[in-house]
Amino acid sequence: MPSEAWRNDSLGQMVMIESTKRMSQALERLRLFKMWSWQDAVDFVTVAVWDVQEQEAFLNLIRASQATGAASPSVGIKNFEDKLRIATAHSFHIADRIGGITGLGTMVFEPNGGLRTWRIYNPSILTANLEERGNFARINGVPGTGKTNTGCVISEHFASLPSHVSIGNVRMLKPDPRFIYAKDARALFESIANLPYDVTWGFTHDEGGLSYSKPDQATRRVKDLDKLMRCVRKLGGSYILIEQREDSVPNIIIEFAKNIFYTEAKGIVSIEMRGPNLAFRDTVKDFPKTTLPFDTDDIAMFDVNVDIQKLFSAISGSEDPKASLREFLASETKGPKERVCTKPGCGQVFVSDDHRVRYCETHRRYYDGAHYSADKRTERETTKKESLDEFLSEP
Repeated sequence: MPSEAWRNDSLGQMVMIESTKRMSQALERLRLFKMWSWQDAVDFVTVAVWDVQEQEAFLNLIRASQATGAASPSVGIKNFEDKLRIATAHSFHIADRIGGITGLGTMVFEPNGGLRTWRIYNPSILTANLEERGNFARINGVPGTGKTNTGCVISEHFASLPSHVSIGNVRMLKPDPRFIYAKDARALFESIANLPYDVTWGFTHDEGGLSYSKPDQATRRVKDLDKLMRCVRKLGGSYILIEQREDSVPNIIIEFAKNIFYTEAKGIVSIEMRGPNLAFRDTVKDFPKTTLPFDTDDIAMFDVNVDIQKLFSAISGSEDPKASLREFLASETKGPKERVCTKPGCGQVFVSDDHRVRYCETHRRYYDGAHYSADKRTERETTKKESLDEFLSEP
């Protein structure tokens, strides 16, 4: 019969092994904290925080923050990840002292069986939640980890679906029939306008932080893109944003994007999909390289060179929105246009291809930086002098 000391020693080793395993699982979940939904936060607190009062405080904080309309825990609760790490570590110390192997068994995190290879999965997973119009995804990761490659792999599979077309500002080294290159907003709308109504498009927006990021939220450019996001479904498509930092993703995309891809290193991708058709979560290795010949060194700047507010007004209420969209784009074609000088009393017609020019050659100096203040001051002083002279000359 094994001695009591031997049994205690064996049990201690089992507790240590299980504790290490569970902590590894908890850390793996915390590492993907910025991908969590509100339900993920509730589930984690339920199993990771043992102190009853602390658990109740966490759950109340989650519910209150969710009620404010914040898109996710990482956005809505300041320093939440740090607080969870501290509380989780404390719970493990309690479990080691009094919970034993049974207590550790209640701390159920994601199974940690090592990284599975992407080869075991059906690649249709990537587009399962993007096939229908009006769905969103985002791809994050530090530079050089394969974000654009991941976006292109998704675009490949999207374009292979019947009546689906991939569009994006990812420049190709040579034309490829599977991908329509749209360098700017005008090119995107032109592509949409020329697609049949029964075709669903998917737009991949690379280097989103250059033109569409949270720090620039107050700019007209970002506000216009927010308006576009609200109408993606009605325009017939879905949208994928590629941005390095999760913290720079615009609020509306955090709220809309139920499909999240985080590129940890080349070939290693964490995938979080929450519908509407498929729920899937895993971190995989051996993620494939795209067969699209994209230019990895292209800056991928996406200029918003269309007045989106006017564009939506032009197609709103139309029986044939795409025809109205084509007419609007044709009317907004770049080139010199006749304009009327806005200087009061002038009315002179001039031609300019710059919409910012409001004055004719005679009066343009009023908006010529170096002379503006001096000229306007001289004009005001002259007006005052004339008014004074008129006043003094009155009987």
